[in-house]
Amino acid sequence: QEAMTFVQSGNHVTYLCCSLDTLGFSIKRASSFQLPIRVKDYVIRSLPELIINVFYQDFKECDKKSVYLAVHSDLYKCEMTYLNIKGKSQRLFEKNLFENLSQAYNARKGETIFDYERHEGGLNNATVSFTTDRKKIDSHYKILSKSDIQLRYVTTIPKILFNIYQYYNIKVKSEFSLLIHIGQLKTHVVFCSQSKILDSIDIPKGLLFFTNSIQQLNKNKIDVGE
Repeated sequence: QEAMTFVQSGNHVTYLCCSLDTLGFSIKRASSFQLPIRVKDYVIRSLPELIINVFYQDFKECDKKSVYLAVHSDLYKCEMTYLNIKGKSQRLFEKNLFENLSQAYNARKGETIFDYERHEGGLNNATVSFTTDRKKIDSHYKILSKSDIQLRYVTTIPKILFNIYQYYNIKVKSEFSLLIHIGQLKTHVVFCSQSKILDSIDIPKGLLFFTNSIQQLNKNKIDVGE
């Protein structure tokens, strides 16, 4: 019932601590961090180090096995795609799915992690989350495991937005919704129904681009005035 979520974009990390129940979730703490962080004589440089440090601020040693930890990081290169996959059995379906990922994204076994949801009907029958940088996730997982903190969930921004949308709309039945998230480096747009993600795109311009553009506009006005 207790969950920690970390979302890393560049050196910026957003942290959310919340309690889950059948009616949604309640936020206990939300914080933002900028790596690296100096704590007295110690410097926190990586996401796993930050997770371990923050965990002991909000939880006790005995909570390690019960707290649900979910992570998204640009470093993991997690993407979401939508594919039309053939195969009646799950084994054949997954085989054909990986072949599609190999052809479209140069995915290789041993370097790729993927998860998917199957849909009936429509042009694409599979919503797929995947990464071709398994080594990075494995290295962070090992660091957290040594501290007995269990990493339960690694995912994409569209899936995080969809999860939040579902939690906030448990009793609301809207046919379609458009979700927009402006991150530090990218803007994500997700089109979904109540039960599934239908499509999504990411635009390589985020909050930093917009703030820099506004600052440049102000600077140009000052220059003209002078």
